[in-house]
Amino acid sequence: MKKLVLFLLALALCFSACKGKETASGSGVQGEVKKYTSLPLVSDGKTTITMYVAGATDNVVTSYAPQDNLFTAKIIKETGINLDIISETSGTTDQLAVLLNSGNYPEVINKGLTYDNMLYYAGQGIFKALDDYDPLGYPQIKAAWDEYPTLDLITRGLDGKLYALPEINDCMHCIYSGGRIWYYMPWLRDNNLKEPQTLDEFTEYLRYVKANDLNKNGKRDEIAIAFDKDNANNFIAFIAKAFMPFVTNPYYGLAMDNGKIVEQYKAPEFREALKYLAAIYKEGLILPDSFTMSVDQMKGLAESPDPVVAVEGVSWLNGFVAWPSVRFMENNVLPALQGPTGQRNASNIHSWSIMVPKYFITDKAKDPALAIALYNYLIEFSVAVDGYMGPKGVAWTDADPGTLSILGTPASHKYLMSFGNTPVNISWSQGNPMIRNSQFRLGEQATGIEVLQKWYETGDPSILQEAIAAPVSSGEGPWYLTSVKLSKYAMPESVFPPPMSLDDDDNARVSDITAVLDPYKSQAFAEFVTGARNINSDADWNTYLAELDQMGAAEMVQIRQKYIN
Repeated sequence: MKKLVLFLLALALCFSACKGKETASGSGVQGEVKKYTSLPLVSDGKTTITMYVAGATDNVVTSYAPQDNLFTAKIIKETGINLDIISETSGTTDQLAVLLNSGNYPEVINKGLTYDNMLYYAGQGIFKALDDYDPLGYPQIKAAWDEYPTLDLITRGLDGKLYALPEINDCMHCIYSGGRIWYYMPWLRDNNLKEPQTLDEFTEYLRYVKANDLNKNGKRDEIAIAFDKDNANNFIAFIAKAFMPFVTNPYYGLAMDNGKIVEQYKAPEFREALKYLAAIYKEGLILPDSFTMSVDQMKGLAESPDPVVAVEGVSWLNGFVAWPSVRFMENNVLPALQGPTGQRNASNIHSWSIMVPKYFITDKAKDPALAIALYNYLIEFSVAVDGYMGPKGVAWTDADPGTLSILGTPASHKYLMSFGNTPVNISWSQGNPMIRNSQFRLGEQATGIEVLQKWYETGDPSILQEAIAAPVSSGEGPWYLTSVKLSKYAMPESVFPPPMSLDDDDNARVSDITAVLDPYKSQAFAEFVTGARNINSDADWNTYLAELDQMGAAEMVQIRQKYIN
């Protein structure tokens, strides 16, 4: 970790030194920084900032034009800045890259990027270093850094300079998404069965499902476990966590052990997890189509009129079951299971997943200080909620006096609508930069949280409709309560590799390796589970290990290790 510590120290020293530099806004010469300290930020009505906006990938936003979009109109009215917006086409992956490489790009890029992409475009001179404009001199930006001091890790380059302003999404249910699965609770409740806590209890329940007509439709159509092909590794990770603290993110199966990167998918414990999976697959407890099934096919099973799936091995249930709904509420998250050696590890991923470099000012910016001031305005709580949900008084409002939040603290706001179900074009639907700390996400008025909690604890059918109708049930409530349930067995931060940035040559080599290695691993896992390879054969296992290294697995780890030692 010595090199990482030295890097962080260099960042701190550079940051301290950079604060002493000041540049006239847009001039590139030393002098007093131009500051924008009150609204409107400009008053001439002629100032325009061009901006690329991404993030709203649903039908809640069809236009960002001020004549169509209430949030865009609000920004212009309150700041005096006209916005000329290029919006990302839904489902497009390379639109921004094409734009940046063309040279014809806007002044501001408002889209979350990887750290490596940030470094690349900073190295090209496209993203400006922001230190000379004193961004932490703005109150909302400073508050973000005060609450999340590790932001420097994802916004500063290897030269110590600040190239991005962040997006924070302190989302507890996002943290607990790596290897999370769900079960249909009424089948346990109605048959006086307890929620499985160990791998053995889980196996016995799956056998019970297979042997009984639990949906009482006179058919033997019950499926013990099902998942789609994109969630196969998610389900494998859930089982692996009963044998070891298995990492799913940021690098599937790569973990830290005493300062060294280890390949968990080569470990004896992972082989034991695959042996377990192969055994229950042979018993018919895993739907054979799971490794090839599409999302739509899995959704058809999850939402079938008669419930048929006991355990859904998917991480994001709302991608397969309408939310909120009876079927969504009838599914509960399965706790981390205790394995044969006492291991019990939750589905948490690394804490850096809550932050991303989001807001970049390019070398096209006529007034970088104004672009920074605009970001400072956009992340102010009431502005950010308007961009997220819609106008105050329409989509949200102040909390009722004396009410509590999901966290049990005084509530700061309450939602009048649920996310994704607001009128078209009243917001940017997460396209705006936000500092969604825990107060933002969990500070909402928790009307109905008690009945919702009682539902998850008891499954009392007499309160199901009340739980669905509770305002909090269509917001953060279910996600928070199910995440708290998982947090008891959270894996320690020390098991996750730290953020690392590879130089261009190493990054290119690792990318080439993983492009071949990742699909191979997924295929090999499926083959071991389904019996195409014999997981109990040392010869088959050794062949798998040898093929991993032939494809560059050991080399990939060796390259990454250079950036940690």
